Amino acid sequence: TGVAYSYMQQKNVAGALEMFQKAIAANPITGDAYVGKALALSKTEKIPLEQIQAAFEQARQMDPKNQAAARTFIEFIDKPAFDLDYRITQTKTYVADFPADNDILKILGDLYIQKSKTGDAIWLDAAEQTFKRVLNSNPEDHESHARLAVIYLLTGKPQLAVLRAKMAFEIEPTADYAALVRQAEAAAQKD
Repeated sequence: TGVAYSYMQQKNVAGALEMFQKAIAANPITGDAYVGKALALSKTEKIPLEQIQAAFEQARQMDPKNQAAARTFIEFIDKPAFDLDYRITQTKTYVADFPADNDILKILGDLYIQKSKTGDAIWLDAAEQTFKRVLNSNPEDHESHARLAVIYLLTGKPQLAVLRAKMAFEIEPTADYAALVRQAEAAAQKD
């Protein structure tokens, strides 16, 4: 697999895929070759998404503790082309295996917010708990404060939304967060 990874560094994806296939044929129980194949496939544009998805799932099965491959998979499927429930399930599995990865926790929280748009508010509770979990390990995570503000606006808690929006803005003073503060304050005045 060393040669295959060298090809990857040289951006020779076709050569890397060929070498990973040879490594799999020579030793079909080695996880590293499956991981490499999945990573190489993810860098191609002509391969159908389903084939890349299957390669990552196989790599995950062969080498479940390979965090780099698992993370690449979660980032790869974080797009509307994939079923939302599938994305949630795979991301939850990743978080169970690698609970300290706050970036993926935030992806999971965003997926829960998307799922709540189907009409089931329980997903907003799950999103809230997920972003609070991120803040437990990193109280300065402005994105999590902002997401909580959005959740509180969606659940009719404008005072909490104002607090979280202001916290996000204090940590990272951006125009988006300033607009979120104004939106939360307007909702709080109507309340």
